Amino acid sequence: MKRSVIAIALAFVAATALLAQESPSPSAREPWKLLVFPIGAPGMEEQINEEVANGYMPVGVELEPGESLSVLLVQSGETEVDSWVISDHADWNALEDEITQGLTAGLVPMDISRVEDALVILWVRASIPVTGWRLHTAANTISDRARATNQFQSEGFTLWGISVYEDLAWFLFLKQPESQRAGTTSVYRKATGAITDGIVRSSEDGWLPIGLAATLDDYYVAYVR
Repeated sequence: MKRSVIAIALAFVAATALLAQESPSPSAREPWKLLVFPIGAPGMEEQINEEVANGYMPVGVELEPGESLSVLLVQSGETEVDSWVISDHADWNALEDEITQGLTAGLVPMDISRVEDALVILWVRASIPVTGWRLHTAANTISDRARATNQFQSEGFTLWGISVYEDLAWFLFLKQPESQRAGTTSVYRKATGAITDGIVRSSEDGWLPIGLAATLDDYYVAYVR
């Protein structure tokens, strides 16, 4: 495993440390939360740990260097989360071995965030069976994102994480022993706050938010059902 969330935060400390803030989202009794932490904010790990203790599981991560770290959480239901960690991986030649080692150690990669010359991975230690994984890139268009998701679904993989870097969409797919779930990705303009209503509406239709990505103007949310 590589550097933890502490090292990532210190690597991109902002000139002024701000308090962690929660973006507009449902209350703690709702099925999901989106936490946005300005880089360098104190209490980041403590707040996420508190949400985990309250029955939430971190499923999405997006690091915007020098700006913020966003974490998407959903109610964990019957899945007990023992711990979580965010690591960064700058050695692309070692990435496959590092992910495999993490899985062997009992960690599950939940989401990815592509930043400059590294890949950031959100892990949880939980009873989530995984029998295989894949990373994949595709052009960041509606049709190419859908084509990639459908291709891996046909091979028994479930959409699990997403990131957007420059003109590419990065995907994390996991294979589980049970039947894989359908996956899709929705895009929401940041300026309008549409992500809140979008996740609520998708949840009402049976879609579970499972991954998070962001660009300067948009949020991307990966869903499964």
